[in-house]
Amino acid sequence: LDGYHGRLGLFELMPVGTELRDALRRHAGDLAELRQVAAQHGLMPLIDDGLEKVFAGMTSLSDVLAVAL
Repeated sequence: LDGYHGRLGLFELMPVGTELRDALRRHAGDLAELRQVAAQHGLMPLIDDGLEKVFAGMTSLSDVLAVAL
């Protein structure tokens, strides 16, 4: 536990609604297509969560880029 104390988490949240669930069931063509459908339905990518935390002064851009790209 000591190695994680004081660290800030970055999170990627993907709500799975009907359209995304259907795309997954159809084995949608590729990851880009799934991400596009997910983005239309509220996906918050890891980099966006990190950038929000940079703008809030919670972390640095270099730290976010090191883990999110």
